[in-house]
Amino acid sequence: QEERFSGGFNSSALGLYARSVFEEFRRDNNVGQGTVSITYSEPDLQITAFSVSNPNPSSGETIDVTYTVTNAGTRATRVATWQDALYLSGDPSLDARDRPLLEIKHLEIEGVLDAGQSYTRTVQVRIPDSVEGSFFLIAKTDDDLFGAASQAAGDASGAIDITRIVDTIDEFQDEGNNLRVLSLPIALAPSPD
Repeated sequence: QEERFSGGFNSSALGLYARSVFEEFRRDNNVGQGTVSITYSEPDLQITAFSVSNPNPSSGETIDVTYTVTNAGTRATRVATWQDALYLSGDPSLDARDRPLLEIKHLEIEGVLDAGQSYTRTVQVRIPDSVEGSFFLIAKTDDDLFGAASQAAGDASGAIDITRIVDTIDEFQDEGNNLRVLSLPIALAPSPD
């Protein structure tokens, strides 16, 4: 049975207009445009200072390593826990053959790192026994690598697993600036008599 409009409501027409608007031949003006400002806002952890107590250590020596991490980004980190790490390398780049020396945790109790804030750590690191030559000390914040040091005497290498990367602080376009490198020539310590 056909429903007739009788000064009240026509449910068929109301159902149709609840989902669309009658425009007849004027469907060419349904698009608008405007500008939207998008501000990129992410954390950016960087090692802004890096030093050692002895820039020319001997094998087997323990040195103090001091580094500062600054959030140079435009927002706080989303999480409060991550780790920094120190590596010994034969060249100034971090790769799968470098030796992990120490992992340093940033703890939950320390909280997130706000934009512009920084923290400084001083840690003790033991130079491997029986090694000598030109090496590099690499500090990496928001370290996402897992590794093990060689236990062989005179071997300064290690093995870093680059297949299992777990990034804790999402920095997006600023992920590539999380490390700092120092030249570290190591002299062979005299053998005990």
